[in-house]
Amino acid sequence: MIRVGIVGIFLLVIGPMVTYLAYKDRELASTASDEPEEITLKALIARGAEGNPNIVLKDYVLCPNFVYQETSRSNKRWSKVWVPIIPSDAPQAANEDEIAGGRVQAILFSVNVPDEFEIEPVLKRPALRGR
Repeated sequence: MIRVGIVGIFLLVIGPMVTYLAYKDRELASTASDEPEEITLKALIARGAEGNPNIVLKDYVLCPNFVYQETSRSNKRWSKVWVPIIPSDAPQAANEDEIAGGRVQAILFSVNVPDEFEIEPVLKRPALRGR
């Protein structure tokens, strides 16, 4: 009898959360096209978060500063990385520590970059598919 009560309470708590997440996922899927939309970073910044989330990003430059999260200290492999990007036609920074344009307006996030040496091979492409 006690086990049924615990399972019931668990389902009452988890059920609404799963329903909400499914609703948000359905909402996102309804705005995405089957084929990805090619868009420049400048146009994406101007458009904002509205519109098709299924994109191929073009005309951007990686900034030199980035943030990463390691899987473990002993492993030294990255689990996540965040890299600021600017439109390719933006004025270049005077030095590497400045971000051109004065403020970050877009950041690439990836779980596919294992270390610093793979940032450019993975993220610096003429066209990058968002996933």
